[in-house]
Amino acid sequence: MEIEIEKIDGLKLKGKDDSGHEITIDTKKELGGHDSATSPMKLLLFSLGSCTLMDVISLLDKIKVDYDDIKIRVSAERHDEHPKIFKNIKIKYTIYGKNLDESKIKKSIDLSTKKYCSVHAMLTKSANISNSFETIG
Repeated sequence: MEIEIEKIDGLKLKGKDDSGHEITIDTKKELGGHDSATSPMKLLLFSLGSCTLMDVISLLDKIKVDYDDIKIRVSAERHDEHPKIFKNIKIKYTIYGKNLDESKIKKSIDLSTKKYCSVHAMLTKSANISNSFETIG
């Protein structure tokens, strides 16, 4: 696994992975960026959310939970002192559908956050991560 990152303009950067996929990274104007793309710390939250959501989708599909849609919201608080790492992270899953088996949903989330999601495992070394879910249908 390998990536390359190059400067575009100021603190605006372009990243490319070894599969050829590209991403733009930037920061707030007051920090010297252009505020034109997601910041590195928000990318970590995207990584966490997408990692666990991919796990949960795969697990729910594997155990044949019939749902209409699924979404995730990740919010975080950072320490005030540099390097201003994440202090608390909250993950909220919302699953839409009728007659959803909440025990299977909880089990899928637990498997993701306690066993499969490598991003979650890394971030728990420095932040308190909590999760919750709601079903709508």
